[in-house]
Amino acid sequence: MVNSIGNSLQQFIGHRVDEITEYLMATNTTYKSLSNQCTQHFIEIQKYLPNDLQQTMLQYEETLLSLQAVIETHVYTQGLKDGMTLRGLLK
Repeated sequence: MVNSIGNSLQQFIGHRVDEITEYLMATNTTYKSLSNQCTQHFIEIQKYLPNDLQQTMLQYEETLLSLQAVIETHVYTQGLKDGMTLRGLLK
């Protein structure tokens, strides 16, 4: 039961983070600009890398994205916990 709740929470958080990211890309010019800059920098770096290092660069980006996902999940979970604590304090 607890594992099921944990899995459901992780799925919920993943879904919400995706929704928030899509919303930011559609509405936040700073986020969109920074995201585009990151993409352009990555493409530029890839152009100058020898073929044997291009796969390493892709692995680096995948690892960095995974790290970001861990941080996002933790921050979102902590925000939920903080919200419940705050709600309890305000009663």
